[in-house]
Amino acid sequence: MIAHESTSAPIVHLFDVDHTIVDTSTVTDFLVAAIRRGILQKRLTLYVPYYYFRYSLTLVRAGNFDSVFPYLRGIDKNDLDLLADRVFNTKTIGKLNTRVVELMKEAQRRGERVIIASASFKTIIAPLARYLGVEEIIVSELEFEDGVSTGKLTTIPAFRNGKKELVLEYLSASGIGLGSCVFYSDSTRDLPLLEAVAKPVVVNPSSRMQKIAEQRSWEIITTR
Repeated sequence: MIAHESTSAPIVHLFDVDHTIVDTSTVTDFLVAAIRRGILQKRLTLYVPYYYFRYSLTLVRAGNFDSVFPYLRGIDKNDLDLLADRVFNTKTIGKLNTRVVELMKEAQRRGERVIIASASFKTIIAPLARYLGVEEIIVSELEFEDGVSTGKLTTIPAFRNGKKELVLEYLSASGIGLGSCVFYSDSTRDLPLLEAVAKPVVVNPSSRMQKIAEQRSWEIITTR
């Protein structure tokens, strides 16, 4: 059993994005839109599943991001930002999980901190964060040089243990530990962070995640 810091009530609310705040995969939607609009080559349709599989298995080692996203190399940041806005306004906004969004708003009304923690890129998450009035985001950061993507990441991916490490680093600057946090997520890939916070909340879980949550008496939110 993990020992949590003593706390009367969690004061920081961390939210995963894909299949938690929104009922879709933001990265997949973004890449598909980029291919359709000619920003990425159509042949990449064959390779995107490989890169997603490689990323999801965390085969990328910390500090070795030279070829993580080669298909994004050489693309202007403004083009990526404009596309992200378009995808959000035409697709993502219609996939918002209203129950989770209301939980975010309730926390904001109480004056508690709300942070988005996602493995997606900042470019993709920024329009969602602005819409929800969330100023703090912890994400995977694409590297840009002179406004052009290098295809690399600037830090470890905000994924599995990487997400936990980045959250810990971010909160430590405010003197806050995970024992003061609630974390909402749908995925077993977020188990490292779910296991570390004061209050894990599972949203629309898979059968495996549902079983784990029930065994550990974690709160489960089902909106489907």
